[in-house]
Amino acid sequence: MLTSAFELGPRLLHEAFHRTLSPMVITDTTGRICHVNPAFEQATGYELAELYGKQPTVMHSRMQSSDFYRRMWTALLQEGRWQGEIWNRRKDGRLFREWLSISALQQADGEVTHYLGVYSGLASTRMADAQSEDYGGVDAVTGILGRHAFIK
Repeated sequence: MLTSAFELGPRLLHEAFHRTLSPMVITDTTGRICHVNPAFEQATGYELAELYGKQPTVMHSRMQSSDFYRRMWTALLQEGRWQGEIWNRRKDGRLFREWLSISALQQADGEVTHYLGVYSGLASTRMADAQSEDYGGVDAVTGILGRHAFIK
């Protein structure tokens, strides 16, 4: 007999969250980390115990402007979702560039209770293009400012 995902409920969702190969993070509405999956721990080098209750700024690379984050939060608050390229820093200090999708998680009445962030890799051709103003012209491989950072 086929069992629906709805009938399996929390157990199925727990398995999906923990077994997916995509790094995932859940924060509360103030941006404090509540949970990360094993793929997130492996990708960043941080364990949940180190991140619990902290904001994702722990991983900030300082490559995006404050305006970048303002636009991100505006979209989250107005539309309930945001996605885009972002630079972060692993626990060992190495920089990584990912595609991040953030979605507001809501109760039945529409009240937002948490945010879910899902990271995925970028194609190599996109990794090589680090000329965007938000990334300050940083070379995707070395993490060093390239000549485009100095040309305005």
